[in-house]
Amino acid sequence: MSHVLSLRYALGGPACLALGIVVLVSTSDLAWLTESGVVGPGAVPGVCGVLLTVLGLVQIGQHFLERRRTLAVPATAGAAEATEVPGAQPAPGIAGQDRQELAETSGDEEPAVPGNTRLVVLAWAGVLGAALALSYLGTLLTVGLLTFYLVKIVSRKRWLTAAIYTASMVVAVYLLFDQMLNIPLPTFALS
Repeated sequence: MSHVLSLRYALGGPACLALGIVVLVSTSDLAWLTESGVVGPGAVPGVCGVLLTVLGLVQIGQHFLERRRTLAVPATAGAAEATEVPGAQPAPGIAGQDRQELAETSGDEEPAVPGNTRLVVLAWAGVLGAALALSYLGTLLTVGLLTFYLVKIVSRKRWLTAAIYTASMVVAVYLLFDQMLNIPLPTFALS
């Protein structure tokens, strides 16, 4: 893990945790539900505060796990090299050329992931398209199209997998927002 990425985890986790706590404290006087059972003014900020708090804790945990792992690697790598028998055939796994490739990529820089930028651009283009289409196509159709696009086109999964994810997401959004939270979803406006 690069020093920059490690610094992001080290600073980002506590910042996210602090922001989540601030949101929760500052919106604690707002009701999550009204007396009639409809979503109140504190629901969305409250959920965001909880999510920020949980994500901050996850980042802090990842940082400490990564630090522990990187501190343990040099000790085990040195021990493995000390036990090698001269003239013996290298065992499968991290041996020979694999060990050399690992040594080359274990410096301060992250190994490049080909196509990673393309995937990010495609995903953000899909989100932007969904945001623009939402008022015309309605929530459920837009969520379905976005999910299908992300799973089939961006992630290049099979048709059946994309269909299952799409149907599951549409049903989950409908049940959560329309049925459980009683939030009316925008419908198809092109008529």
